[in-house]
Amino acid sequence: MKKYILFVICIICAGFVHAQHSHQSETGFISCTFDPDNGALTGLVNKKTGWNVLADGKYGNSFNMRIKLPDGKICNLNGKSQQKPKIDQDGNLVTFTWSNLKNNGKDLNIAFIGSIRIDSEEGLLYSGEVKNSSDAVVEELVWPYIGEVAVPDKNKKFNFQHVTYSAMSETSLYPDINNYNGSCSLPVNCFGLLNNDKEGLYISSKDVDLNEYIHC
Repeated sequence: MKKYILFVICIICAGFVHAQHSHQSETGFISCTFDPDNGALTGLVNKKTGWNVLADGKYGNSFNMRIKLPDGKICNLNGKSQQKPKIDQDGNLVTFTWSNLKNNGKDLNIAFIGSIRIDSEEGLLYSGEVKNSSDAVVEELVWPYIGEVAVPDKNKKFNFQHVTYSAMSETSLYPDINNYNGSCSLPVNCFGLLNNDKEGLYISSKDVDLNEYIHC
């Protein structure tokens, strides 16, 4: 199982810098921070405007996985509940490897490898691979798992947009909060865009083979 998800706020051109408690990248426009203990994105700031995309770093996550066990029971695993991943760094690419996921302390014989690359033109590129050596079924993988996104300017509307068959679909996220918060399927829909006409978070997929259903 492989997925390629792309996040762009503005031009990014940097490498990862290893700090004591984080993997951090910073340019003239953006800075982002990852927690090495669980692979979570804990900081994402547009330095040009001051928008801190994550309302609170503690809500940042790495991945969430829904698994159907052989006995039919469902378990949900979160990266924060797993053992610290192995971290490999090669230039602008950092890879987090969870070699054996656990449910209630029991080995599942399922591994997850999640990678994040900083591209000078495209932004943050997430890719993930699940290696399942068990009789369980991985029904859903959430990667990346951004967490709580902050409204960049409370004096402006904040919307979720994506292209439909013939027009741009728009759902209000702020100040009017709908029960339907907005979603799209990638790459069937070209992109998803959270924005206020001044700045935003752009989401798209580089997987054009439609091997998996990708829902944003």
